[in-house]
Amino acid sequence: MTQKVSADKMLAMLINTGHIFSSGKGFSQIFTELLDSVRDITSADGGSLYIYDHASETLKVVVIGNKTLGISKVVDTFDALKIDGFIEVPTRIDGEPNLRTVSVCSYLQNRKILINSLDDDTEFNFNNTRQFDKNNNYETHNLLILPLVGHNNKVIGVLQLINCDKDVFSDYMQTFVDAIAGQIGTMLSNALLVNETQELMSAIIQMIGVAIDEKSPHTAGHCQRVVEITMMIVEELEKTKKHPIYKDFSLTTEQRRELRIAALLHDIGKIITPLHILDKRTKLHTVNDKISLLYERMRAWELARQLQQTEQKLREEGLEHLISSTEKKYSEDYQFLGEVNAGNVFIDEEVTKRLETIAERMIESPNTNNEKLITQQVIDSEELNNLKIKRGTLNPEERKIMEDHVSISIRLLSSIPWPSNLKRVVEIAGAHHETLNGSGYPNKLTGDDMDLPARVLGLADRFEGLSAPDRPYRNVKMTLSRVMSIMENMAEEQEIDDTLFDFFKENKLHLKYAKKHLPPELIDVQ
Repeated sequence: MTQKVSADKMLAMLINTGHIFSSGKGFSQIFTELLDSVRDITSADGGSLYIYDHASETLKVVVIGNKTLGISKVVDTFDALKIDGFIEVPTRIDGEPNLRTVSVCSYLQNRKILINSLDDDTEFNFNNTRQFDKNNNYETHNLLILPLVGHNNKVIGVLQLINCDKDVFSDYMQTFVDAIAGQIGTMLSNALLVNETQELMSAIIQMIGVAIDEKSPHTAGHCQRVVEITMMIVEELEKTKKHPIYKDFSLTTEQRRELRIAALLHDIGKIITPLHILDKRTKLHTVNDKISLLYERMRAWELARQLQQTEQKLREEGLEHLISSTEKKYSEDYQFLGEVNAGNVFIDEEVTKRLETIAERMIESPNTNNEKLITQQVIDSEELNNLKIKRGTLNPEERKIMEDHVSISIRLLSSIPWPSNLKRVVEIAGAHHETLNGSGYPNKLTGDDMDLPARVLGLADRFEGLSAPDRPYRNVKMTLSRVMSIMENMAEEQEIDDTLFDFFKENKLHLKYAKKHLPPELIDVQ
């Protein structure tokens, strides 16, 4: 019996197809609703949707349904660049087109195929279909297979319908399904194109993140680990239902993606930061560590002193002790400068005075043509200023260059035409060195200016930076207890969100991360 479909029902179906694609649903739900809608309007008992996978040159079933058998299966996740499916049908066998398989023939020839009776058909091989029927006590009578055509008349897959109410698919019904298939092909092509673009964008972003990390061997993996810590915190926040502040916190899929991208690209400005500043190990390090040059000057000073009074004269006058005294003084100053350069000495007034005393020593050495003596201080003024650095290894000019990486990150990220669902990437990434008390940089934001995702990223960045065991400027072992103690102080000073830090600590996220990334000897808390 041929079944007619009213014009109103057809129009409703066409409109509904558009709604399915514009609803923002995931591919799995889109596939399921599409197949259910077409089966309903055509009174087909079963159906399946195939998508062509370029990587394997196969058609893959992404959704399948059969009312009589109670079958309803759809892929859990869908990646347009690497398609997974329940059934894989090769489009070529031994290099030749697999035209004996009806779905492949429809795909390759961009051809609608109607099989009114499997028993009467001689063009195609239905052995697999008959085996399926036998295994499931089912009987396939008729088939309608339609190519799904997208942009540039490119076939992207096929739609297969089975058993039209145990009758045939009428001309009237075929015309309608043709229209539906055309709409599905265009919309699915658009959706796949968007998905492919997102995948491409994600791959490029990931590549940039790796490039940032790989600029310096000492920060390799920093951005990746900041992403890991950030998402670890977010996942724990979304789990909590009793916390007075975080009980209602949740992020949409797009917001999570936005935060992940911001975390991955937060240090993109470091691509421009000079490597000798990024990796500055000691206070005198530029392209090379100048401490060796300074040591040579001190040695020259010592030799000049010894040359002024020969060892024989000192012995004749009973002044042998002056030689050992000079050598001892040289050795002590040599060690002292090394400790200061490495940042192991607190720069107080006494240390500053001793540095200035050493700097006043003068060296006389021949110039390049050996015609006259050149007088030079053991430590020049620039080196002296660097050795007086009280915190870290960077002088004020170098610290300004280092801090500028955030402003550069903001400028670089702002140059990208982010889609509306990722528009806050710049804002979140640009706030990772801001503080709640307004002392951060570059914009001196306060707590009121930063939402929770930005605060999470700031905490994650500081925790990773402190706990990383391979920083070149660090000369002490950063045990986990020491890291947490420093962050406690940051929380007290409102450099980071104290409530968020308490949550981080109470849920032992620091320990969870440490067990995965830190050497066992640095994990001294439980």
